[in-house]
Amino acid sequence: TGYELNLSTVNTTGALSWSSNINLSHYQNKLVDFGGTERLISVPDPKRPNDFLAEVESPLVQYYGYVSDGEIPYSAHNTTWPVSGSTDFVFAKDLNDDGVIDENDKTVLGNPYPSLTWGFTNTLQYKRLDLSVTLLGSHGAEIFNIDPYYENSQYVNENISGFDLTDAEKSRLVVRSQSDFNVMDASYFSVRNLTLGYNLPSSLFEKLNLSDLRVYFTGTNLLFITAQDYNGFNPEATTEATTFSGTFTNNPLVTGYQRGA
Repeated sequence: TGYELNLSTVNTTGALSWSSNINLSHYQNKLVDFGGTERLISVPDPKRPNDFLAEVESPLVQYYGYVSDGEIPYSAHNTTWPVSGSTDFVFAKDLNDDGVIDENDKTVLGNPYPSLTWGFTNTLQYKRLDLSVTLLGSHGAEIFNIDPYYENSQYVNENISGFDLTDAEKSRLVVRSQSDFNVMDASYFSVRNLTLGYNLPSSLFEKLNLSDLRVYFTGTNLLFITAQDYNGFNPEATTEATTFSGTFTNNPLVTGYQRGA
């Protein structure tokens, strides 16, 4: 369920014309029946285990796991450690205060559904000059960001014995991907497109049998602001492998400009 709002306005006319369009959308989903089952916890990729929860009366997909309680300090490493490397373990919080870190300490960590998405486009024209600016935003969603696994070599030294920790400290360690460490705020604000154009006078090219000629400059994602805790390449993207070799849609954002006529 949800709503969509779309509003178009003509703000000024005459020598300077200005029109706007804004759209807002808000949607919520809820799993109402699971064929007699109340919940299902799934692990789609055993190589990078992280839990997804589907539960009746809750959003269809939720991130599920441990709440992290800090990283292993470098002073506890008793083996050679790579530059910029991070361990594959983090400390987990004992949510039920029973002194044991186990499945009972896992909880909902977020979901991938934004509470609000919006777009705002303004188009201005003054004589032969035109300008169009499109802003986009999304707020309220979380994303499970696997990028740091590859950036920070987090699979190095997966053996807990490689750390100079007490037995009590080791008992609090969990695999990083099973915690909230990689669940990040996917909110963003973007200047998605800016186009500035100019229609040249026809008298300049009438001998070329051209009726119209326009030169323009277009910029894409000239400004892209993400949440403070997000450190990936693209909070909008999803990843899906469609072939054996993998066809991935989680590409970095394209930022740049082009010009033409």
